[in-house]
Amino acid sequence: MLPAKLTLAVTVCAATLSLLTAVAHAGNVNAKVNCNSSGAIGKIANVLKRLNPTDTNTVHVSGYCHENVVIHGFDRLSLIAEPGAVIADATSGQASVVDISDSQDVVLQDFTIQGGNNGVYCWDFSFCRLIRLKVEQTGAGGFGGVVVINSQGQLIDSTVQGSSADGIWMFGSKLQWRNVTVSNAQGNGVTVSARSQLNGPNNTVKGSGLAGVYVTNGSNATIVPVAITGNGQSGISVTGGSTLTVGGIGTVVTDNQGAGIAMQGSHVDLFNGLVANNQGGGVVVFWESSLTSQGSTVTNNPNFGVLIDFVSFAYIDSGTFTPQQAGAVDIFCGSDVAVLTISNTQATPVNCPVVAAAARAVPVVPRSLLVPRPPQAVQ
Repeated sequence: MLPAKLTLAVTVCAATLSLLTAVAHAGNVNAKVNCNSSGAIGKIANVLKRLNPTDTNTVHVSGYCHENVVIHGFDRLSLIAEPGAVIADATSGQASVVDISDSQDVVLQDFTIQGGNNGVYCWDFSFCRLIRLKVEQTGAGGFGGVVVINSQGQLIDSTVQGSSADGIWMFGSKLQWRNVTVSNAQGNGVTVSARSQLNGPNNTVKGSGLAGVYVTNGSNATIVPVAITGNGQSGISVTGGSTLTVGGIGTVVTDNQGAGIAMQGSHVDLFNGLVANNQGGGVVVFWESSLTSQGSTVTNNPNFGVLIDFVSFAYIDSGTFTPQQAGAVDIFCGSDVAVLTISNTQATPVNCPVVAAAARAVPVVPRSLLVPRPPQAVQ
């Protein structure tokens, strides 16, 4: 029988040899990490150092990983969590939990991501696929739970909750999201800025300290259908020459402390959605903005269902915009040039120059660049 110390040494050497063997072959490489173990296979970083970034690499991870993972210059890397696997910040909020840069087709799947100044930070022209993640309690001093900067990605079947900043933060990027719930962010639930593009179905944004979804600086978002409820400011805010398409069966924008949907210098297409019980009113079309609404219901909001003001116009067709809360008007036009085209809709406009539907001009995205909150600088 071998002495205990020698047995341990043989075991560690065997594990290391197994790891090195796994990563030594070119092409399709599979490796394993057990973060509850010590030695070479106890850290994700140890395994990544031994991989060839140009291979197709798949790393299966188990256990509680108390580390910050940096992925740089990889193509075709998949980190797959075994049931219950966690990656938790080890820097007391000074770094991102998972930092992905200059990498293509990186998959992060089935993990719980905890803490960090950002949860997942995808940047530097990367493509990140984030699948079935639970990102929680992140954003202390950072941008948010999931951050995409000058990159592209997918966020699918995931939750982002309890961020100290925004839930999702985009800058100059494209992101597809599907079946995602963003909840209880202290900032915006989702920020789409600097000509970013966000699209995808069946998402929920709720309980944010600021806006539910904030689209700004020439960005575009298509969120159909979506549920945006209980946020501290507007449910959706669209500014700075941006465009938004929102609606579809099941779409609700309700119980927000600001307006349901507010736009400034931007254009919104709303269809088959419900906008109700928002404390700042239903829909605000303001400062060279335009709204196209078809088949939607705007009801039970205080003050107004729709406010149109400052060189703005709205085309409303086949919807219900009444009743609002007691003392509120269905559709109100302010003193500055505001134009309403309305047909097949239950509503009583007040102070609105109404243009016949046949004479309606095609909506043009306005040129205003007014932004109420400038984007944070990117280092």
